[in-house]
Amino acid sequence: MISEFTLVPYVGARPVTFEMTAADVEEILGPAEAVNMNDLGERDERRGPMNVRYSQDDGKVVEIGFDPTAGLLFHGSNLCNESSLVEFLLQFDPQPFEWVGFLIFLELGITATGFHDEDESQKAITVFRKGRWDEFRDEFNAYTQAGSHGS
Repeated sequence: MISEFTLVPYVGARPVTFEMTAADVEEILGPAEAVNMNDLGERDERRGPMNVRYSQDDGKVVEIGFDPTAGLLFHGSNLCNESSLVEFLLQFDPQPFEWVGFLIFLELGITATGFHDEDESQKAITVFRKGRWDEFRDEFNAYTQAGSHGS
């Protein structure tokens, strides 16, 4: 199986892109280890340290999630191993949002959890398709480093 993916904002984590169906992804990555349906009726496939979720509407990739053991490359860094992930991403999107425990970098099409509050058990990065978070946008709060770290 492929062990490193390259983030291209709003395109995907190459070689997996948001235009792919489950059959396309299986052709590249092989069969999923586990397949589930979430509460929204979306197909969710698990492969090692990553999961791929498909839209109920068009059957194409809508999210690609990575746990800390995965290899997600962006501007020469493996985001999953980046010791200062939030600070690194702020270079590319200086105005992220925070909502229900997620940091949302809309300029990059990335959510991160567990990194800004140093909760090791919750660490994950998700790359998402354009429009994925739009319905919740009015509920987002601007992320402030000081406020999030209790300083």
